[in-house]
Amino acid sequence: MTDIMAPLWTAWDTKDRNWSHSLASMTCWIMSLTMGVETEEDTGSGWLTINRNGTWVGCLNTGLPLLVRTDQLSCTYWPYPLHVVTLRTLDQPEMRCDTDILVQCLKTRLDVTCLDPESFSMAELRRAITRPRPGEQHPGAHCTQS
Repeated sequence: MTDIMAPLWTAWDTKDRNWSHSLASMTCWIMSLTMGVETEEDTGSGWLTINRNGTWVGCLNTGLPLLVRTDQLSCTYWPYPLHVVTLRTLDQPEMRCDTDILVQCLKTRLDVTCLDPESFSMAELRRAITRPRPGEQHPGAHCTQS
């Protein structure tokens, strides 16, 4: 199990000085040119999805310099201020982190009905932080407030 609290806190601590949605998009664009990946914005979640040959290999946060990736997306040196979490797969529970830390660092509401803070996957994290459309209720019955 990978505890993501340390890289998440570090990314949160450096976000204001060195990170923006534009820089995240530019980082993904450079990855597409140099690493042969395709990227798309996961609307409403604050993440850019990174695919290689149709396989999901990573997610880059647009509000924090945080990349969650598999070994299929590897690089000798990741550019500063990017903080990288490496997992075997993005679909299986491999991460853990305190719910309050996730909410504070990701600045979002969190659907706690679909996220076990002791064992969750990147897919579950994205589902838990997907923001509702204006006027709609969050998909979970029990949500934290950001």
